[in-house]
Amino acid sequence: MRQATLFIVSLFFASWAHASAGVIVLHASYGTPERVVVNGRILEASQTRAPDAQRDRFTNFVDTLRVFDTNEIEGAVVAIALGNQRQRATTDADGLFSATLDMSAAPLGFGWHTYTVSLVVDKGHPASSATGRALVIAGTGVAVISDFDDTVVESRVTAKGELLVRTFTRNAHQLEPVPGVGEAYRAMAAAGAAAFFYVSGSPQNLYQRIIDYLEFQNLPPGVVLLKNFGQDGLSEQHAYKTRRIEALLAQFPALQFVLVGDTGEQDPEIYRDIAERRRERVRAIVIRRAMGGDETPARLKGMVVVSDYREQAQRLAELVQPLSSGATR
Repeated sequence: MRQATLFIVSLFFASWAHASAGVIVLHASYGTPERVVVNGRILEASQTRAPDAQRDRFTNFVDTLRVFDTNEIEGAVVAIALGNQRQRATTDADGLFSATLDMSAAPLGFGWHTYTVSLVVDKGHPASSATGRALVIAGTGVAVISDFDDTVVESRVTAKGELLVRTFTRNAHQLEPVPGVGEAYRAMAAAGAAAFFYVSGSPQNLYQRIIDYLEFQNLPPGVVLLKNFGQDGLSEQHAYKTRRIEALLAQFPALQFVLVGDTGEQDPEIYRDIAERRRERVRAIVIRRAMGGDETPARLKGMVVVSDYREQAQRLAELVQPLSSGATR
């Protein structure tokens, strides 16, 4: 009896210790040589498993529920170290923190830079330090802003039931790539695309899943920007994506952009609206024909329309070439 009691007590304390542990989750971090933005979240730690192409649907479903069932830690203070700069930031009610680091005293070079984040005030949820990468873009060139669902991965957004099944029962290694997307995006990267930004209306809880998918499919690494449902409306699409893209145009005034999306939702309208207002900044609009999408000719007028990216891989590569030769590398 005494041994059983001790066992139960030990399980209780082990469970309590696990629940009180925290984790630093690093999100999109990017900027210019003089100014870099670092973003992340502090959450209570939960059990996570690496993606596995052989995993069954039920296990994937359980894992996905854990990804969405997060406990955010408000008021935690983090210390960020990038290059010779050190800065602190405090998490909000959604566990989010963001900091802009002034690197003008020792500007960074083009490319990916490693930074570290550690907890200074953990609010009772101690966590190990985390290491992330920030993309620094310098000079002129052509960057790619790409949607994610039905643009680089087959999500079936127009069929909500199938979208939910794919989201909850597949892990990153089981997601189905859009035909030819890897070949086309790698061709753009090889042709000199200054950067890739993956701008999606998916929730930020799926950040690691998208990063894992991009790596597994050997797609160009880039900055992944997702929705925070605490700030961005669940059904908001046009205004949300417009804000994201306009912020990138403002952050990188020397760049032009190729906007890539699909016919499944509002990408053609969003991109056309931006291109009409910012003609000098939008190099081209590329739209993929998604299953069940609206392909009305007037909707797609003047855009590069593809069914299988392989058919247009060379053309897409050419779209990023004219200015990229002058970009600082």
